[in-house]
Amino acid sequence: MKDMIKREKTGFTIIELLVAITLMIVLVGMISVIFMESNAIFVTIKARLAIYDAARTSIEQMSKDFNSFIPASTGNQKFGLSDGETSADFSGLDQAKDQMAFRTMAYNTENVPVPVEVQYLLVKENDPSYAVVNSSGNPETIKHQRTIYVLRRIVRRIDDTKGFLQGDVLWYSDLCHYVMSFNIELLYDKNEDDQPPRYVNIMDVSDYRNNSVLGNFPYPLTGSPVIDQGANAAQKPPIPKAVRITLRIVDSAAEQQERLFIKVFKVG
Repeated sequence: MKDMIKREKTGFTIIELLVAITLMIVLVGMISVIFMESNAIFVTIKARLAIYDAARTSIEQMSKDFNSFIPASTGNQKFGLSDGETSADFSGLDQAKDQMAFRTMAYNTENVPVPVEVQYLLVKENDPSYAVVNSSGNPETIKHQRTIYVLRRIVRRIDDTKGFLQGDVLWYSDLCHYVMSFNIELLYDKNEDDQPPRYVNIMDVSDYRNNSVLGNFPYPLTGSPVIDQGANAAQKPPIPKAVRITLRIVDSAAEQQERLFIKVFKVG
């Protein structure tokens, strides 16, 4: 009898075995969930950083173009802004979709600097992987139904026989996706009596930017025309001395958090 009791105490019952297996399954499941969540967080953070880096690189590219801005005093500069819709597909939306274009120096395929016309504008996001499409056919963010765009930089050949921004497209690049808005403001000194204003005070926004009725791009703001070819180099050209760029992006199509990139560029 003692031997039977001893054997019973040294073995496992069915219940104990089932409990051990259940605990092991729960433990393995918890480890798997933690691993999957960690991997998902890593992928999300990596994607957000990629969007952030793209927006920052876009601002840096604008800075390079403005640093190589062809001096307005030469009479060879043309500067155009638009506050209107980029196409009929964007009608009825209140997000800023400004455009700008000017002449600058850029490196060609042979790494030689050449004068070109650069244009920054928003285009529709046509990649279905970025967002859902609304009833109007425009991609939009999933949570808040806000339309998203791509910031595009177009480089054109200067062809004065055809006119401003009529030259052949040399190349273009999509600088940043998940763009919510792109806003351009002219900055000037409110104490300057010349019209249009030519000096910058970063605390003041030009009335030309806020109140003018604008024509089709690439025509500039009313009252602030572009420089014609052969303009008198001794005259101060009606080109703003600085612009303030505001680029608004969202982390992804399903995200709520937005990021703002704001920078003032001296023109010329």
